[in-house]
Amino acid sequence: MLVVDVTGVKAALAVLHDLRTLTSAPVLVHCPPADEESLLDLYLSGATLVAVKPCDLRLVAAQALALSRVASVIPAMPAPHPLLDPETQTIALPGGSFRLSSLEYRLLATLLSRPGRVFPLEALVEAVWGYSGDGDRHLVKGLVNRVRRKIEPAPQDPIYLLTEAGVGYRFLPPQPEVQPLAPPAGGVLRFAQFAGEAVAPSGSGMVGN
Repeated sequence: MLVVDVTGVKAALAVLHDLRTLTSAPVLVHCPPADEESLLDLYLSGATLVAVKPCDLRLVAAQALALSRVASVIPAMPAPHPLLDPETQTIALPGGSFRLSSLEYRLLATLLSRPGRVFPLEALVEAVWGYSGDGDRHLVKGLVNRVRRKIEPAPQDPIYLLTEAGVGYRFLPPQPEVQPLAPPAGGVLRFAQFAGEAVAPSGSGMVGN
């Protein structure tokens, strides 16, 4: 659980923007009085709870305790996909191995739990941040853009992390390259289905029936 104590709403919004790209921990924002629209902006930007100054420190402590309980219900990570390394929080792709933040790793681990399947935005919010709400969809979009800039060869034309308009996102793992089989020593045998004869390259020593 994190506590953000700031002197104004703008400062709180800037801090929340940075925090929500790095952590899914609950955030208690402690700020001066503000109008309803400003408070709404704080919640939409990732604040779990907003406490307006001045307030009783006992109340702040009780709110912090409540948020620590919220942190305990964040969903467990799915089993790692072979592309992911949970120890180093990296993903291995043809372009190299890329280190991920905790939120980036949770996003890709969720998408790769069922490769190719579309995950709605609400499901991703719950899986990555541990809570639900339509107002938090922009958090997923921002995180997706960050991941694309890191792992995609051309972030504006992604080939792995794909958008399904009006639904959500899916991840397509790279397809393994098929290597052509090397010809056997002495050349490749050619078989002709004519009069039951087998035709071999000259010099192979093979004769027909």
